[in-house]
Parts: sequence; C-alpha cells; structure tokens
Amino acid sequence: MSSQKGFFEERWSMRYKQLQSYYEKHGDCLVSCPKGGTLGRWVKTQRKEYKDWKSGRHSNMTHRRAQLLVRLNFDWSPMSSGATYQKKKTWHAMLNELIEYKKINGHCHVQKNHDQRLYNWVHDQRNELKAMKKKETTTMNNERKRKLDKISFDWTLKESTGCKLQSVWEGNMAEYRKYKQKYRRRPIPSTGEYKYLSSWAHRQRNEYRKRNRGEQSAMTEDRIQKLDE
Repeated sequence: MSSQKGFFEERWSMRYKQLQSYYEKHGDCLVSCPKGGTLGRWVKTQRKEYKDWKSGRHSNMTHRRAQLLVRLNFDWSPMSSGATYQKKKTWHAMLNELIEYKKINGHCHVQKNHDQRLYNWVHDQRNELKAMKKKETTTMNNERKRKLDKISFDWTLKESTGCKLQSVWEGNMAEYRKYKQKYRRRPIPSTGEYKYLSSWAHRQRNEYRKRNRGEQSAMTEDRIQKLDE
C-alpha cells in the first residue's frame, strides 16, 4: 500500500516540476487542456481536487500540495476570477510589443500619440503593481514583475522622465553620427546590427513630418539642428 502511495506521490511531483517549467517560461499556470496535453489535464484535475478538498469531500489534495501550487500563483478558478486563458496570453503578447518598442526606442516610456493601446497597457502595469503591494485583487504577480524588471521597466514616472528620454535620444544621436562618419551617405540597413538605428532614423523623419503638419511631435528645433549637422 505504501509503495502505491509513493508511486502516486512521485507522479504528482513529476507533473508539478513540469508545471514549474511552464510557469518559468509563460509566467502563469493556465495550461489549456487540448493544447497542454497531459499537463493540461493534470492542471484541470488539481482545480477539481482542490474544490473537493475545500468542500470536505474525498480528495487527493493536501495542504502541502496546495501550498506548492500557490507558490506558482496557481489560479484555482481562472474563469470565475476573470483570468481567462486569452487574457493571460494577451499579457505576454503586450509584453512582447513593449520589448520590440524598447529595441527601437531604447526605453519603455511609451508615448500616448505613438501607440494608445500599448500606452494604456504600460500605465495599467503600474497600477497593478500598486494593487499587489496593497494586497488587493490584481493581475500582477512576482513573475510578471520580474519580466518587466528585466527590460528596465520604470514603475514610477517621475518629473525626470523628460530628461531620461532626452538622454536616450542623445545616445541614439551619437550612434547616428558615428554611422554617418564611417559610411558617409550610405543608407542605414534595416536588418542586422543597424536595424535599431534604422528604425530610430525613420522615426525622426516621421516626427519631423508631423511637426511640419502642425501635429503633436517629439521633434524640436534643437533636434532638427543636430540632425542637420
């Protein structure tokens, strides 16, 4: 009997390690049943076992197992809590958009006139962290915070934000000068090591056009002079 119990405990631990790997990669435990295969079915079973356990019915869930799953921010009732699979996947899609934005712009300070949707998402992340610190209901968790910290996400927009953005612009301008000094009039390639610089230069042209049309623009007289030098 004890050997059988050991077998089931070992199998549970194996699935738990698989879930850990999934969590480290995706930042959540929302493994879908059809696509998640065996692990997806196991996750679904844990929710059922937990529900039976809390209701006093026969269950294979234990206090220790529940604690281990909580460490992974396991969502016991994803549909009722509003944390649907689609919403969780959307979070990672938005994170990838922010990562691409940073590659092009060198920072995570998304401007409202650049991308309203991404701007709102970035703003929401700051509010979600505040809620997490107050132990309120939130979609933020330690894994998501770690992923945002990894790309130097600025959690508190201070008055110095404008100075930070100008500093980033000056750094890009310095790289632009180096390229022009080395290659003269050769166009900046949009692939390879200069992809970032090509995107930056393209954005400067767009900002210049918007300024000429009288639209809101990040282009200033000082920047125009430096680009013309």
